[in-house]
Amino acid sequence: MILVERDNLTGDFARLKTLVKVAAAGGGEGVFRGSEKSTYDLLPHLRASHGWITDKVEGVAVTPSGRVYVSTDN
Repeated sequence: MILVERDNLTGDFARLKTLVKVAAAGGGEGVFRGSEKSTYDLLPHLRASHGWITDKVEGVAVTPSGRVYVSTDN
């Protein structure tokens, strides 16, 4: 399972835009230990395009070949 963590801040104010991969069966009561998850920071890739950094990464999808897509509604 992949979750989105975000800070609702835009542009140069953005500090947290990450994808978090967790085991679907883990995390009793929604709490995951550091060893049960891995994170991927989206900000370096968003900044590399020199475009506007949106406040909300809304969703994520992974294809069978492993390609990752993120979406916003802005």
